[in-house]
Amino acid sequence: MNVYERDIHSQPSDLKKALSNYLQADILKRCAELPKHKVVFTGMGSSFSCCLGISSLLRKKGVNAVALPVSELLHYEKEPLREDTLLFVVSQSGESGEVAALCEALPQKCKMAALTNGFNSPLGKRADYLFDMCAPAEQAVSTRTYLAPLMFMYIAGKAMTGDWDGAALERIYASIDYLQESLVSFEAMSEAMHTFLGSPPNIVLIGRGHSMATVDAGALFIKEVAKYPSIAYEAGQFRHGPMEMAGPEFCAMVFAPMGRTHGLQIDLAHKLASMGGRIVLITDAPTDNSSSGILTVPQRYADEETAPFVNIVPVQAFANLTAKQKGLVVGSFIYGSKVTTGQ
Repeated sequence: MNVYERDIHSQPSDLKKALSNYLQADILKRCAELPKHKVVFTGMGSSFSCCLGISSLLRKKGVNAVALPVSELLHYEKEPLREDTLLFVVSQSGESGEVAALCEALPQKCKMAALTNGFNSPLGKRADYLFDMCAPAEQAVSTRTYLAPLMFMYIAGKAMTGDWDGAALERIYASIDYLQESLVSFEAMSEAMHTFLGSPPNIVLIGRGHSMATVDAGALFIKEVAKYPSIAYEAGQFRHGPMEMAGPEFCAMVFAPMGRTHGLQIDLAHKLASMGGRIVLITDAPTDNSSSGILTVPQRYADEETAPFVNIVPVQAFANLTAKQKGLVVGSFIYGSKVTTGQ
């Protein structure tokens, strides 16, 4: 078992440890009391992916919330960050190049919250509201430092909107159990996808709603782990032009949790298969397995909002096996590093 696989299989226990820290009463209370007039969530890489769900949760409740990469804020959009704005930054190290530069450039009147392991980093020192990520950094590509902050931001979003309750907590516990359940079939899942997909020139990840966190982070992880072309698309945007890529060489992962757009995702998967594509359909719903162009990866989710705690596993399985087949040191970086210091 390589170091990346060890990190993957430790995710459920790592999440349980992080959750026990996140559930401290003062953390929930502090999240509930954060300013909410205008909130900008930001991060880089998978830390940015973690911000997509919480910004959606707040917007549904009428909060002026948006998610933007740190790099865009730093170079193009920091001017609107004023005293009525809460900037919520997610960064494992707290010292990546863009994050450190933004901390220096941001006016003191702009309030900043931070989720980080780096309390002594530029981010940790600048933050007005500091939260511990409680997820030790990996040697390889992010696993727990993606899922733990994803979970924290779900909790924070529910606390900030007044929706945190026992039912939300039960959904998290169930999600961790479903994550463990999915990992039991990790090797079989990997082999099934490899047999089905073969060696395509690239792979496309297509989702909607909260699963966009998986699509965004998953495409990144495939590039990092397997050095392999992967493209992230929101499903509606994909239908407006990029669907022209469909055909015999086209391979995609389509994420279809039960929820508002489940039917649309199922229809899209079958449409792409009818065009000759090979589609890995990742879902928690019973599906029609009659199409030879669709491989269904069944999972269980507590609900659509928490599906990203689980549906990252097929992406990790694909990335890991592809990297091994290419003879790579799985999870290692060739040109970059865990902490990107440049801009």
